[in-house]
Amino acid sequence: METNVNDLVETVDDLRFCEFDHSDPDPLEYSEEYKNGFNEACSKVVEILYSLSTEPVEVPEYVAEWYEGHKDDLEQAIFDLHVGLYKKSINERTGFEEWAVFSKNKPIEILIKMKDGYTVVKEQLYYVMLPEEITDSYNVYGLKRRDYGSINVGLFDRRDIGKCKKSQLTEAEIKAIDERYWAFAVPVEE
Repeated sequence: METNVNDLVETVDDLRFCEFDHSDPDPLEYSEEYKNGFNEACSKVVEILYSLSTEPVEVPEYVAEWYEGHKDDLEQAIFDLHVGLYKKSINERTGFEEWAVFSKNKPIEILIKMKDGYTVVKEQLYYVMLPEEITDSYNVYGLKRRDYGSINVGLFDRRDIGKCKKSQLTEAEIKAIDERYWAFAVPVEE
């Protein structure tokens, strides 16, 4: 569809700036009002054509994963998602569910637009290691993603924190738990 839209825009642009044949006896065709009106109409057509063009939306990886698992019955999945969210506490929500509850993300609109294509934005991941009194311990406390999706404070082997998936969180996930944890966030090295 993108190529067709671009071809149409080019055709309309060619019309918009064409020279009118002044040998035609119809005086209306050559008036300034006619030329201005014609060019304005062409500009509006170009705006409409561009609005029909579908650019792939950019989404976080967890949105793409959810979409791929539910795209065959998307309407029902979106309905089930939102009904299910009211049964979960905030601490039990996954990163995707946290994204889906904020209307500023336009989650329903984005999920539907994904049918026309999307690209995945790789988000920076962080781990949160909490300050400790005993620095020679092999165990440390940090934010941990549980098997059922919730995130809370958990115990890690000092060598594993930041390397294991359960300790890797996005900025939004960390701040959703408590903004104060952000002060202890450390970027995960790839």
